[in-house]
Amino acid sequence: MIVFYDFLLTLAGGLLVTGIVLVASKIVANRLTLLRWKRLSKGLPIFPEKSLLGNHISTMGLGFENCRKIAEAHENLGPYIGGMLGNNFCMSTIDLDLVKRVVIDEANLHLDRQHLNLPVNEFEESIMLVPGHEWKPLRRVYAPALKSNKFKTPNVIHEIEDSITKLIGHIERRLIKAESDTVKENTKFKVDDFVHRYSLDLVFSCFYKQYQLIDFDSEKCMWTSSIDLMLDQIPVNPMVKFSMIFPWFSSVVDWVVYHFHPLGFSRRKVVEFVKLQTKLGIEARRQPKGDESSTLLKDGTKYRRNMIDHIIDAFLDGKLTQKEYLNTTCFLMAAADKTASDCIVHTIYLLSINQDIQERLRESIKVEGADSEYLAWVLNESLRLLPPAPIGCSRTNSYPIELDNGHVVPTGTFVVTCAYAIHRLKKYWGEDANDFKPERWRDTSHHHPMQYIPFGAGSRACPGREFALFQMKMLFAALLTRYKFEGTEREDAYTFTSPALIYVVPNSPTFVTIKRLEDEV
Repeated sequence: MIVFYDFLLTLAGGLLVTGIVLVASKIVANRLTLLRWKRLSKGLPIFPEKSLLGNHISTMGLGFENCRKIAEAHENLGPYIGGMLGNNFCMSTIDLDLVKRVVIDEANLHLDRQHLNLPVNEFEESIMLVPGHEWKPLRRVYAPALKSNKFKTPNVIHEIEDSITKLIGHIERRLIKAESDTVKENTKFKVDDFVHRYSLDLVFSCFYKQYQLIDFDSEKCMWTSSIDLMLDQIPVNPMVKFSMIFPWFSSVVDWVVYHFHPLGFSRRKVVEFVKLQTKLGIEARRQPKGDESSTLLKDGTKYRRNMIDHIIDAFLDGKLTQKEYLNTTCFLMAAADKTASDCIVHTIYLLSINQDIQERLRESIKVEGADSEYLAWVLNESLRLLPPAPIGCSRTNSYPIELDNGHVVPTGTFVVTCAYAIHRLKKYWGEDANDFKPERWRDTSHHHPMQYIPFGAGSRACPGREFALFQMKMLFAALLTRYKFEGTEREDAYTFTSPALIYVVPNSPTFVTIKRLEDEV
């Protein structure tokens, strides 16, 4: 027994010493990185230091209200602010000419993005972050599958309409119940909840032909709840911060999180779901086709080919490895769900507190339907004020870039473009940059090419942009010809955290009252 206790004491002592050495070495490494930054950049400012670990990007990347703080830092420190990503350089910038140079003018020279060392392999090794020579073949496979000639087909349009019908059915059942209740609050909807269910149902149906996984009326949806839990926990989980600060352990942390941590539960669900649906797609591909759009399986099920099947074809033809296919498909599935959901929620909120704009949009939709020009303006303005993926079009520069003020952006710097900050620059958007004003999109001829980047820009821009806008226009065309949204302005509407600027976690949910238009007459 004494020997066992001695072993435990020795082990604990060894772990303590190891921890002290790791932290001390990290502090020293960060200080050296800062000194190198100051020397190579010729004095470019840095983000204020938050801890002994220096101004590591995790302090801004996972910090509360980080997008707002980045915007304020630029107001105080100028258009270029340095930081660290591991022992590498990063720099936030609102110099749109520099962004254009890196992303558009010299796109083939600055293709790479910097790994964030998050313990989420499906993200770190997806199309989002793989380097240039690996990224281009992935883009050639995935981008065509998300183009309009793939989603403007009878199959996909039918599935979008079916998801919209399910959502409308949910709203109607809630309103009918409210009519028999004395508590009028039952007409007040938690928009985040029903929109997320719609968005995920759309992804399941359009990409995977799964139509009954989302229950719109249940008190709690297992799929949306588990995904929300995972996304909400990432910015506050100590294992995530540990992985970012000590990237040498990111693979170990990723394995532990995936197999033993609650954060891994949602990841496993998504990965296993994609694997299962891929097997179904492979089976369908091997069956004799009844026509170009559908296949009759052995059990009599009619399997309709959709967007994802073009990617499965490429995988089976050897154009993608299993790892490339699985990681990128899982990432795009999550991205398609989260970004569209956030935009829809925010647009409903903005319309609910701007009744004049909502009514003008409704009249425009009655005439032009989903092709309403004013609807496009409204969505653009919503995405401008709250970009669902604030990372914008960040890139890593491949050679030193000299700036007009005499400073230098050193080679290998991850040039970060916070879309939230850029979308509110009064220099480009005017003194009313913080206001919801769809009419500002009437004439965009004077816009800088980089002043609006909710989907990124250049060759690595979001490949799902067209599909996201198409399905959102169909949804709002259906909702606004049936319902009126009423809400009150929230002081914390733009109080949110954006983990590594990848997505947004609102400070509070959005509630609106929904009324039938016929009841307003």
